Amino acid sequence: MMASPGGNGGVGVGSLTYVQAQAKVGTVVGTLTNTEQIAMYLQDDLLKLITDAGIDLFGALNVPDDYGKDQADLVAMICADIEQMLRRRLISGAEILLSDPDPDANGRYVLRYQASYKVEDKQATINPNAAEKLGPLGGTIKTLRQTFPGARFAFGVTFRGGVALNDIRRPFYLFDWLPNGGTFDGRHLVTFRFGGYNTSDTRVTRVEFADAQNVGTP
Repeated sequence: MMASPGGNGGVGVGSLTYVQAQAKVGTVVGTLTNTEQIAMYLQDDLLKLITDAGIDLFGALNVPDDYGKDQADLVAMICADIEQMLRRRLISGAEILLSDPDPDANGRYVLRYQASYKVEDKQATINPNAAEKLGPLGGTIKTLRQTFPGARFAFGVTFRGGVALNDIRRPFYLFDWLPNGGTFDGRHLVTFRFGGYNTSDTRVTRVEFADAQNVGTP
């Protein structure tokens, strides 16, 4: 993934051992902070995508053996970092990408699916009692007609301006969030679905893109 302050940052994983984060189970949403709610929303989407598409997340991110073997735990760890970055207001969004496994003649990876998340503060309303519905909107990400066996998976975040990427590393985070150098081409994708998540003061907008022939339920 290409990355720079204000761009997309990839998940870079080294071989250091750390204390494994655990996913929250059976937690009432109302007891969570706004950033925890958003992180869990991303966690549910990311886990569904890698399950539906048959992605080996450990292999895709080159995760060493000492990080465990459970994909759900790995997704929870990634989203624990997301929660911390949201809480510190370092990021303004995230991207989930599936592309062809090999680059094209121009060195770009042709995208087959993209879920784009934008996180923004809600604007003050004239009538504070006319609040939008809180919680998830539009369901989870859509199941694809084709799962593209062997697809290249990438996950990245959009950093706010002025963020020092050298600070987004272990031991302060579970992963090193660094550029990984890939360039993706999604010009042929079509927008086919919207969703999102509302907390008391934050709005997440999710837009899904895919090949025209890949839209809909299998």
